[in-house]
Amino acid sequence: MKKLLIMIIILLMPMVAFAYPVSNGESVYLTHGTDATFDVFASDGYRYSTFCLEKDVYLSLNTDYDATIDPIVLASGAALSEGARLTYGAYLAGALGSYTKTEIQDAIWQFQGYAGSSNSVFNLSLVDYGADVAVMNLWEGCCDKQSQLIGMYEPGDEPSPVPEPASMVLMGMGLVALGLRKKFKS
Repeated sequence: MKKLLIMIIILLMPMVAFAYPVSNGESVYLTHGTDATFDVFASDGYRYSTFCLEKDVYLSLNTDYDATIDPIVLASGAALSEGARLTYGAYLAGALGSYTKTEIQDAIWQFQGYAGSSNSVFNLSLVDYGADVAVMNLWEGCCDKQSQLIGMYEPGDEPSPVPEPASMVLMGMGLVALGLRKKFKS
């Protein structure tokens, strides 16, 4: 009986999910980061560094934008290319240390179909590092301003685990059931 009880408790332990550094509908602003990146800030401070997906679309720095997260679609309707997704995933995994951020930005634009700069030759072996990469679309009112890449974490940072709500409910129900069982046995 004790083995069954231990197995039930283990099964009811909360699962862990990882969250993007920005939530849907959250207000953010961008500043110039190092090299070719943008740093994303929210009301509580710095969140992460990103690269832009649209070469000829401009935004104003230090201006509040509403962020929406989409797995693959830019606000313009274009799709996130597999090459851009894998490049940002490799960046998040810390596998592109020998490339400058300008070269990485140029490669992302090339994968998105924009002409690359003449002085940057970027040959990537496209390896899937398993990073969860999506598109953060920035909006000002009803207007799309820019699409940026977003991932679970950046190099050197561990993602923050967030308990999954359904698992927490299951764990709570299991603890209540254990308490009631003990009460009725005595």
